[in-house]
Amino acid sequence: MKKTSYLSILLIFILLLSCNSESDDIIIDSNTKISNTVLFEGEINSSLTKNKSIALPSGCGVIGENCANRNQILSYTYFSSSPSTNTIWSIVSGDITIIRGQNTNTVTLNFGNNFSGGSVMVSGNGVLNCAVILQINNCGNGGTGSICDTYSPGISDNYLDGTLSGANFIHLEASGNFPSGTTYTWAIKYKNGNTRYYPASTDKSRRIFAAIKTDRIEKATVTAKYNNCEKTFSKTYDCPIPEHDEHGNLLPECGGNDGGSGFIGFVK
Repeated sequence: MKKTSYLSILLIFILLLSCNSESDDIIIDSNTKISNTVLFEGEINSSLTKNKSIALPSGCGVIGENCANRNQILSYTYFSSSPSTNTIWSIVSGDITIIRGQNTNTVTLNFGNNFSGGSVMVSGNGVLNCAVILQINNCGNGGTGSICDTYSPGISDNYLDGTLSGANFIHLEASGNFPSGTTYTWAIKYKNGNTRYYPASTDKSRRIFAAIKTDRIEKATVTAKYNNCEKTFSKTYDCPIPEHDEHGNLLPECGGNDGGSGFIGFVK
């Protein structure tokens, strides 16, 4: 019953924060929008409790993100069912440093370039000696030196030529090593100078407008985005595609060249 009452108070606090925010996300730090906010529950050290006869709903907890990226700054807030005269934060493990907030209920942490996970402990020195251990993982997206650096997008060398059936389209396919759940947006530049844009989709294969006589594709650009990681790849076709006419014959200007040279660029 005590635990239920305490958690109810915390839930009301979270709702108040949400109502005061301009969006559906809780803003803990001015540099960071919180999307993985959780409640870390604490435990009372009964052997150190200063007043063992109190009849308050007892407990403590911390509200904050359960994962962080490298070189990210996040804030965490400690709550207790009894007033605390001093709140002590300490780094247990991991490349984490305290920027500000020691001896207060809200601490701001910096997750360093080598952060791969770690833990932080906080305890309130008051009527209750209630401590919380925060196990914080690496989110695995964004940030210098993070897993984002290992991702590379691409465009498959092969394409499905729908113009051979008399339809004005082809299928291009994104390649690379971005994980499942990545969204892909396309920008297609045609030989006639026009450019078409295709909105984000989790499908790697994209049906693209193309016409043999008027709208052959000169350059395709795909942008892959996974969480905070976003990269772009462009492929220029030495012979604009489709390379075949409606009868399946290679167009004279293509000369058997299957085209394709690309570069990787970063999107901010």
